[in-house]
Amino acid sequence: MQNVNRSVIMQPENDVTFDQPQPEAVQSAVPQVININTATKEELMLLSGIGADKAEKIIEYREKEPFKKPKDITKVKGIGEKTYEALADKICVE
Repeated sequence: MQNVNRSVIMQPENDVTFDQPQPEAVQSAVPQVININTATKEELMLLSGIGADKAEKIIEYREKEPFKKPKDITKVKGIGEKTYEALADKICVE
């Protein structure tokens, strides 16, 4: 009995293309500015440096007292000046 190797070698074809997400499409999925007085936990977590815990703290804070200006986010425990500076152009209160 003879052994037969049935391996197939695949080579990419030159005319094969794959759709790649366009940067504009990816960016448009993320809001340009997030209202920290109305954003959901998930929306807040889209902000750099804001995880689940900080998002919950933001929501707890605003339930007691709405933010009057974006910089008020530094009143939330765990969010300091550096975090605010990174978020300043990405958050609003109205």
